Amino acid sequence: MRYEKRTTAKTVTELVSKRLGLTQQEFKQQLKRKGSNLLKIPYLKEAVECFWSCYEQKKKIYIYTDYDCDGQTSAAIIKIGLDAIHIPIEELYVPARTDGYGLTTSFAEKVGANLLITIDNGIKAHTAIKAAKEQGATVIVLDHHLPDKKEDGAIILPQADVIVDPHVFCNLFDDYCGAGLAFRFIYEIFKTKRKPEQNLADVCMVLITLAGIGTVGDCVTMKSENRFFVKTALDVCERKGASAGVNSILDLIKASDRMTAADFGFSISPLVNAYGRLEPEGSKKTAGLLSATEENDTLLQLALECAEKNEQRKAMTEEAEELADKLILQTNQQDKSFIVLADKRFLHGLAGIIAGRVAEKYHVPTIIFSGEEGEIKGSGRSRDWCNMELLLRNINHMFPNLIKNYGGHEQACGICIDASKLEDLKVELQKLSKVEEINPDVFEYDLEGRSSVIESLCKEVRLCGPYGVGNEEPIFHFSKIRLEKRKVWPANYKKGMKPEIQAFKRMGKDNNTVKFFSSGFEMLYLSKDGGYKAYEEIGCPEELEVYGTLMINSFNGTYTPQIKVMRIEKTS
Repeated sequence: MRYEKRTTAKTVTELVSKRLGLTQQEFKQQLKRKGSNLLKIPYLKEAVECFWSCYEQKKKIYIYTDYDCDGQTSAAIIKIGLDAIHIPIEELYVPARTDGYGLTTSFAEKVGANLLITIDNGIKAHTAIKAAKEQGATVIVLDHHLPDKKEDGAIILPQADVIVDPHVFCNLFDDYCGAGLAFRFIYEIFKTKRKPEQNLADVCMVLITLAGIGTVGDCVTMKSENRFFVKTALDVCERKGASAGVNSILDLIKASDRMTAADFGFSISPLVNAYGRLEPEGSKKTAGLLSATEENDTLLQLALECAEKNEQRKAMTEEAEELADKLILQTNQQDKSFIVLADKRFLHGLAGIIAGRVAEKYHVPTIIFSGEEGEIKGSGRSRDWCNMELLLRNINHMFPNLIKNYGGHEQACGICIDASKLEDLKVELQKLSKVEEINPDVFEYDLEGRSSVIESLCKEVRLCGPYGVGNEEPIFHFSKIRLEKRKVWPANYKKGMKPEIQAFKRMGKDNNTVKFFSSGFEMLYLSKDGGYKAYEEIGCPEELEVYGTLMINSFNGTYTPQIKVMRIEKTS
C-alpha cells in the first residue's frame, strides 16, 4: 500500500476553506457569524404569493411529498409550520415505496379546483400535473431533482403555476434537498403574513432541525446554506430543542452532547427510512413521528418500532448483499462497467441500499430491480465519474420504448421497466458507461497530524464542521504513535477475575473491533475496516503509522480525543 497526501493544505481551516471556495479569512468570519445570510432562491417569492392568494380564496391545501428521509422531513416541516399559524391541510400524502416515486395522476385528479403543492418531487410529473390543471387546480412545485430534457438539451417543465427548483432556475447555489426548500418556503410564509403577536422563533428552530436531518439523509453537498441548516440542527438537537418526535429518537439512540453530521447520517436517517422500507404505511407513520410537537405515551413506542424495523433492515440487507454477490458471479458481471440485477428476492425498499453497497464494492454504477416478471421497479446508485440521470436520459432518447419511467440525479435514480426489456437495458448501460480507473494500492489522506496536539486538532475539526458530500471529514496521518498499556477487564468478566495489562481492547460480536490506547487519546479500528486482524497482519507492533479521522468521544460526561482508524502500518 502506498500513501499519498492529496492536498497542499497544512491546517483543517485551510483545507475546508478551499473546499468551500473561500479564503481562510472569509471562512473564519463565517465561523464567527451567528446565523446565515439566506440566499435568494428564484421563484420562491412567487410561490409564497401564490400560496397566500389560494389561502385567501379559501382553496383547500393538498400536499404530496416523497417516501424517503428527505420526503418525510419535508412533510413534517410543512405540517408543523402550517399548524403553527393555524392553517389547515386538507391532505398531506406521504407515499409508500410501493407507490413508486413522484406525484400520481390519481392523487392529482382528486385535488379539484384547490391548491396542490409537491415537495421533493414534481419536476418530472408532467402527466399528473396536467391532470391536476385540467381539474382547475393551482400547482406549486418545490423540487430539487433534475428536469426532463429534449435531445437538444432544452429543458421540459411541467405545467405548474410556480416551479421552485434550484437545478432549473439558479445562479447561486443549486444543491438544496426537498426539506431545505420546504423550510425556506415556510420561513418566507412566516415572514410575510404572520400575526405580530406570534413568536415563531422556537418553531423555526424545530423546522430547521428537520431540514438538517433531511439534508444529511439525502446526501446533498455540505456547502453553502446546507452547512447552516445542519450546523444549526446539531446545536438544537444537543440541547433537545427539536420536535417531540425527533427528541424521542434522540433519547432512543442515546445521542451525545457532541453530535456530528454522522449521527444524522448513520443513526437517525437509517432509522427514519427503515419503517418505510419494510412496511407500506411505514413512511407515513415515521413522518407522523417527526411531526409530533407534544410528548405523549405513543411517541417512544413508535420510535422503538422504527428502531426494531431498522434492525430487521440491517439483517435483511446483509442477506441481500450475499444474494447480489452470487448473482453477479452467475451472470458474469464482476468485470462489467455497469451491474444490473433483478430478482424477486430483493425487497423494493432495500434496492437502493443494496445498489449502493454493490457500487462501492465493485466500483461501478449499479441498478437493483425487485422483481423478475411484468413491470419491475429498481433503484440505482452511481460512482463519481458516472452521471446516472444523464445516462438514463440518453438511453431514453435513443430507445424510447426501453424505459417506462425514471427519475433521479447524478448519484442515484429510480427506474421502472418491463422485465422483458431487462437484458436490452443491461447491454445499453454497459455500452455507454465506462470503467472507473482506480488504484487499490494507493490510500489518499489530507493532512499531517501530531499526536501531541491531538486534542486541539479535534477541536478545530469540530469547529470547521459539519462534514458531508463535497466536504468530507479530513483524513489525517499520524506518525510514530506509541501504544500505552492499561488495565483492561476481560469481555467475559466474572467475579474474581483480574484485569489484564494491554495496549488495546478487543470488542464487538466477532471480537475483531479493537480500541488502541495511547497517551491522552484512543484509537478505534472497526472490524469492517480491518480491526484486530489487520493489526495482527503487521505483527502487533507497539509503534504505529495511523490514518483516520478525528472526533471527541463523549461517555458519561468524559470527553476523550479519538482517532477513527482507517488504515494502520508498522512504523519503519
